[in-house]
Amino acid sequence: MVRPRTLVLDVSARLRGHLLLLLASILITVPVLAGPAEALTVDETSFATMMNDVRSNHSMRRLRVTERLSKLARKHSSQMANRGELSHSNLRRTFRGFSYRVVGENVGYAGSVQEALVAFMDSPPHAQNVLGRWRRSGVGVVWRGDRVWVTQLFLA
Repeated sequence: MVRPRTLVLDVSARLRGHLLLLLASILITVPVLAGPAEALTVDETSFATMMNDVRSNHSMRRLRVTERLSKLARKHSSQMANRGELSHSNLRRTFRGFSYRVVGENVGYAGSVQEALVAFMDSPPHAQNVLGRWRRSGVGVVWRGDRVWVTQLFLA
């Protein structure tokens, strides 16, 4: 005879609180990816999560980071890294085929994705983009040597 097994956990209120906090943080992180998990690199996902954390800390809604926008951002980061110089893309050409009211872009390079986001937040025009009233975003991260090239695309 097979009997069902029951697992009884005697969980303290403090432990339940920690478990709820862990579950909430997982649920908050999941919407960062709009497409399949393999669509964004680990660094792109990390950057998008940090960006959305910054937005949340400033009472701004989290942005949906899409595979399509991230692919365009990654292509631009790769072009900048190959040339070894920063440049903005032609936004009309970049966003051809998208429905939008306004678009924006941040580009930069640093020693890590964390340093790139800090640099964006230390620059008023870049911080204004990070904290703008956007609906979607794309993040492209490309490494060349010890330098990371980052492109952020924003769409509303």
